[in-house]
Amino acid sequence: MPRLAGFLLFFGLAGMGLPGTSGFPAEFLLLTATLQTHAGAGLAALFALVLGAAYFLDLYRRTCLGPVVFETVARAQDLRPREFWLLLGFAAVILCFGLFPALLLNLMGPATAAWAARFH
Repeated sequence: MPRLAGFLLFFGLAGMGLPGTSGFPAEFLLLTATLQTHAGAGLAALFALVLGAAYFLDLYRRTCLGPVVFETVARAQDLRPREFWLLLGFAAVILCFGLFPALLLNLMGPATAAWAARFH
């Protein structure tokens, strides 16, 4: 099932914060702010990020690469056209917000600033 495995890899890498995906601006802003305000928490977050990436890559290797062990998996179909286009839509949104994060950040900016002002 190469199409399903490809989408799983893409969504997993996006969750890890691969540059160009929507996870990258979020993780970058979060880690930058955390490292500036509290270095210990920032280093713990970086360690957790590396640990999560290692876990996902190991999970992907064990599930999508290598021999097929179970007969039910061998008989399974790859993505149907309807499922493919649905996942492609989600992937497009992830790429859009990853390549143009200002679209979302400008929309959320005023509400975030008002919320953060309550804590000062």
